Amino acid sequence: MEFLALLTGIVGLWLGTEATIKGAVAARENLQTGQASDIVIGSAFGSALGQIGFVLGVTGLTTYLTLPKRIIYQHGGVLLGSLILLGLFSLDGHVTRT
Repeated sequence: MEFLALLTGIVGLWLGTEATIKGAVAARENLQTGQASDIVIGSAFGSALGQIGFVLGVTGLTTYLTLPKRIIYQHGGVLLGSLILLGLFSLDGHVTRT
């Protein structure tokens, strides 16, 4: 049963990623102004915040969160820190590989 739930989650993640990428490409093709980096940055922020809210929300509704607070703060801090860094690096409107 757990394997089926894991497999369903992976397939859902894959389908969601495909839909997000296709939507971003379609939006970029329909827009005459702006840059693709704006869509990428917005998608990254929205995806990360949506995942945090959805996972914690569903977990909170269905069961108790039994992880130690240290683990939650450590991993949540890394995720939020990466969002903050992405925001700082993209202040000029461009995100490069470096």
